[in-house]
Amino acid sequence: AFGLDVVTVRDIDAKRADTSLVSATLATGKSALLVVGGRWSSAAASATSSIVAGCLNVLGSIGVITRAVGMNGKVSWIGASHEVHAASDGAFSPEVERGAKVRKGQKIGALTDGPSAVAADILSPTDGIVTFIRSSPSVAKDATILIVATNYGPTPPPFSKPKP
Repeated sequence: AFGLDVVTVRDIDAKRADTSLVSATLATGKSALLVVGGRWSSAAASATSSIVAGCLNVLGSIGVITRAVGMNGKVSWIGASHEVHAASDGAFSPEVERGAKVRKGQKIGALTDGPSAVAADILSPTDGIVTFIRSSPSVAKDATILIVATNYGPTPPPFSKPKP
C-alpha cells in the first residue's frame, strides 16, 4: 500500500533493552508505521511527497481514512541485516551499488590500509541485497562500511511467533 519496492521484515522483542518505540507498540498488538527516508543530503520535494502519499495509502488500506489504494506488485521483502566492518583504518572503495543483489563470498569492495597502502578484498558475508554503503571513503577500524540484508524476493517469509 505504501508504494515501496523494498519492504523490511523484522522480528520484535519488547523485552529487549534496545527495543524501539515502534517494536514496543507492535508487541502490545497496536499498529505502528515507521518511515525512514533520505540519505546524507536533504530530501527532495518529490521524496517527501512520496512519503506523505505512502502514509495516506497505508491509512486508507487499513480503513482509518477513505482513500482508494493500489498495491505495488513488484516488492522485494528483506530481512536480517549483516553489517560489514572495516578491519583497519583506511579507505573503502565499494564495487557494488546500493540495491545490488550479491552472493556470499562475492567481492563487494576493497579496503586500502592507510600506512601500507595494501588493499584487502571485502567479501559479502551472505546472499542478499545491499541496503547501505558508507558514503565517505575514509573509515576507522570497526566502522560499518556496508550492510547486506537477507532478500526474501517477491514473497514475504511466513510469520512465526518470536521465541521468548
